[in-house]
Amino acid sequence: MLTTENRLHFYVKVLNLPKTFEDAVEVTQRLGVRYLWIDSLCIIQDDTTDWAREAAVMYDVYKNAWCNLSATAARNSNGGLFWNRGRHSLVGQLVVNTSEKSVSDSRRQATDSLAANPKALLLLEDDLVVSGVERSPLQGRAWVLQERFLSRRVLHFAENQIFWECNQKCACEMFPDGILNGISYDGLRTVMPPGIPWIHVWTWAVRRYTERCHTYSSDKLPALSGIAKFFAPKLGGSYLAGIWRYEEFARQLAWYVDMEPSKLLSRPDYRAPTWSWASVDGAVRFPERRDEYRPMIELIDAEVTPKGGDPTGAVASGFLLVEGSLGHIPAGSRKSILGAAFVNFDIGPEPAGDMYLLPLYMDSESEYHGRSRDTAHPTFYTHYLLLIPHELDSSCFRRCGYAVPKNSQPYFHSTRVLQIGENLTRQGQFRIL
Repeated sequence: MLTTENRLHFYVKVLNLPKTFEDAVEVTQRLGVRYLWIDSLCIIQDDTTDWAREAAVMYDVYKNAWCNLSATAARNSNGGLFWNRGRHSLVGQLVVNTSEKSVSDSRRQATDSLAANPKALLLLEDDLVVSGVERSPLQGRAWVLQERFLSRRVLHFAENQIFWECNQKCACEMFPDGILNGISYDGLRTVMPPGIPWIHVWTWAVRRYTERCHTYSSDKLPALSGIAKFFAPKLGGSYLAGIWRYEEFARQLAWYVDMEPSKLLSRPDYRAPTWSWASVDGAVRFPERRDEYRPMIELIDAEVTPKGGDPTGAVASGFLLVEGSLGHIPAGSRKSILGAAFVNFDIGPEPAGDMYLLPLYMDSESEYHGRSRDTAHPTFYTHYLLLIPHELDSSCFRRCGYAVPKNSQPYFHSTRVLQIGENLTRQGQFRIL
């Protein structure tokens, strides 16, 4: 949007477009498309009001775009879309015939389908997409995930070739009809096949998102807002700062930071309640999904107050009120109780003083005896939140970690739990901020 204040600046930028923008104009013209949307040109720079308004509609921008041009190999706006490549940088599909035939026969059969020649071998680079797209400079940016996820079609301009991606196919110049099954690929086509529960796709998106970097820490929730809007009609319920008020609510609270304890970061300036993964930095993971799910808490109330007008964007505050069983861990007993568990703290350094264990849910895993699976006698695991009293209000709690009993722990009625004395356990409703 042009204004009196930015008009002259806009004209100067048009006359001095970075190389990536110039290349994008050329590709758009070659594709026969009339309109091109570039965020840094279409959003008023250094205007927080316009940025907040436009950030809230990124879902509409990318979901309705005809095609997303991705400057995959470029490190900045001057990198461009097109790269010089040597004659031998693109080998193509290399078929090796292992049968005893003449060279001319082998060359002819290299063009036939592999099904017609069972003795032929197709040599391929198994990390073709990973090295060309997933490990590219662009894919390390958090904002790019929703741009890629929401777009109907994406053209990735990688260093050695162009990749095509949509919900039905991933292809490239080397494999124009689609990449083969032997090539590693963790993109849209593999994550959204029919029949996969949408909550599984959401946790995949959170995992991939938290592996990426932000220029501004405050963008943690706004940069995922478009993806949250995509999932809203599929999951239903309220969106609570990265967590869905969904039938598996307790399982969503069991996220943990996948980082060595010595490398854990301190909690950044407020951007989400502590029970949300958006409150911490680092790659987030969720526990493996086992056979059965039994929640051990009941959600009584939940509220998140947005900072602005975007219900899936930045938040100013929030709380959970849950009913369950809270176990007190005195500071002197921490080692003996938590020593029987795998513990992942959210931030560093490890909190001092007393802690509390809140059982979230139980799930089961059937043991194998040889090759047979004993489904009649499964083992149940209890998943816990680690809490500490809020420093300003002792009646409230803050999350500080996640714990699950170790496999080596002895059985207690086929249920693996952390042992806390009954005198240190109380039933009730607890508010977590």
